Amino acid sequence: MSFPNLAPLIPIYQNGIDNLLLQLGKPVKLFFKPTKIVVSEQDVDVLREEETLRPSYKTDVLETETENSIIIKGLLEFNPRDFIRLGERAQSDDQIVKIKTMLTDLPNLERAEYCVPDWHGDHSKRFKMFQTPIPQGLMESRYCVSFWKMAR
Repeated sequence: MSFPNLAPLIPIYQNGIDNLLLQLGKPVKLFFKPTKIVVSEQDVDVLREEETLRPSYKTDVLETETENSIIIKGLLEFNPRDFIRLGERAQSDDQIVKIKTMLTDLPNLERAEYCVPDWHGDHSKRFKMFQTPIPQGLMESRYCVSFWKMAR
């Protein structure tokens, strides 16, 4: 069985998927491990408008956390049939989400602790990745698909 030359179809396929991502893609907020910043208390000289550090034995050390997140665009599919092959089961229709994004988002997807997809303004559901992202494309990998399960 021989396959026809697919080279003319590649740009058509890529343009179609790119247009879908641009026009119908939903924002997905990826959350990463928070950054902890250690801040020492400082005094401000009001007359000179300068900050003066106290000696180390007099400072109170404060630790603050900064949220790390990024918003990417992706095509969402809730309760896809594909996840059954991965050995996962869902109790309801919205517990598994399949996100298709550009391959350039792959490092962020792998680093994310959880994501919150924007589905009709609902930002209350957190999802954790249970399947590493799978590169996809016609003759070349340009997109990736990842599966996420609702976090408890």
